[in-house]
Amino acid sequence: MRKPKLRGYGFRPSQTYSPKEIADRMGNAETTVREWIRDGKLPAMTNGNPHLVLGCDITAFFAEQRLKAPRLAVDEFPCMHCRGPRKALGGLADFCAGPGHLGTLTALCEVCGGSMSKGVAVRDLPRLRAIFDIRARGASRN
Repeated sequence: MRKPKLRGYGFRPSQTYSPKEIADRMGNAETTVREWIRDGKLPAMTNGNPHLVLGCDITAFFAEQRLKAPRLAVDEFPCMHCRGPRKALGGLADFCAGPGHLGTLTALCEVCGGSMSKGVAVRDLPRLRAIFDIRARGASRN
């Protein structure tokens, strides 16, 4: 789940919101919000139609989601297939320089073999070379 920015959405604690209103403000699909309600992750008043959610419950839900986001270790990538942090297959990674001081480190998941990537700073390459066998792709500044 991507990390939502709570500022600027303006959920009032005592006001109720429909799943469509929540989805429109957060930039998610309405079906996603309904799934959160159905799974019991987002408390709602479900005895009427449409289901209604209190603004204070919405704010608490997103604050909790933000706290649950795991920090990746230096040698881990987020795998979208496995839905968790995974290590690179064989310790191999590719680096592609991006704009400014940034670049992208890509690797294959050791569990499912899917493609994984994460953004890194060019200044961190010497430290990452001690962990991964890095191959530079394209024009790099290393």
